[in-house]
Amino acid sequence: MKFVGDRLLRKEDPRLVQGRGRYAGDIALPGMLHAAILRSPHAHARIGAIDAERASKAPGVVGVVTFADLNDAVRPLPIVPPHAALSGKNFSLLAGDRARFVGEAVAVVVAETRDAAEDARALIDSPGSRCLRRRSRRLRGRRACTTTSPTTSRAA
Repeated sequence: MKFVGDRLLRKEDPRLVQGRGRYAGDIALPGMLHAAILRSPHAHARIGAIDAERASKAPGVVGVVTFADLNDAVRPLPIVPPHAALSGKNFSLLAGDRARFVGEAVAVVVAETRDAAEDARALIDSPGSRCLRRRSRRLRGRRACTTTSPTTSRAA
């Protein structure tokens, strides 16, 4: 039996090539909600007050969740390192007082449609109330707008 250099026949190819594939983004269920995640564009950024009032009043928005809204549900999730010589630090689902890495979730907007969730996400941290500050020595004190994150996920 030889595998190297052999053509592998895959069962899923015909339906994907013919446009009959079904992806998570294609699923539409009755009462399904969509979530847009606001992510930090900076590592080691302090998070001030997050003003989500405008986003929560946007049409089609069911709710906006930040670290402060989680209250007692905030527990660090344990990390199990893949190797005994490695160590990890537990983390929360949403950033609290600072974002530790680029792309860390800061807030989540839940809405009836994907477009409504993304539009409401853009209303968080308007240019007048930006919440993230870079902590590097070179850029200390400079503010950064966080509404440019394109990452979106869906929730049922």
